[in-house]
Amino acid sequence: MARQFTPIKLGKTRNLRFGMRAIALIEDTLGVKISKLDLGDIGVKDLAVFIWAGLAHEDKNLTCEDVMDLIDEHLSIQEASEILGKAVEASFSVGANSKNE
Repeated sequence: MARQFTPIKLGKTRNLRFGMRAIALIEDTLGVKISKLDLGDIGVKDLAVFIWAGLAHEDKNLTCEDVMDLIDEHLSIQEASEILGKAVEASFSVGANSKNE
C-alpha cells in the first residue's frame, strides 16, 4: 500500500501522514480511541495534536506547542483545519481504495 502524504506549509513544506504510529500518538495524547472522537467537533488543542502526530514521522523533536506556534505564524485555524480534514480523509481512503484493486 502506498503511503499517503498531504503537504502543509508551516514555515516550510511539511508532509502530514496518518499511519498507525500517528494514530497511536493521537490516542495516547488525547486519552481516547480515534473511533470515539467526533472529528467534526474538535477543539484547537485537538487540532494541534492531530497535526503534530501527523508530522512526527518527519521531525521527532517537534512538539504540540511548536505546532500551535507554527499555525499561528503561517496559517489560520480554519486553514489548518481544512488541510487536516483533507489529510485524514486521504490517509483513510488509501486502504479502502487498495482493497478494490
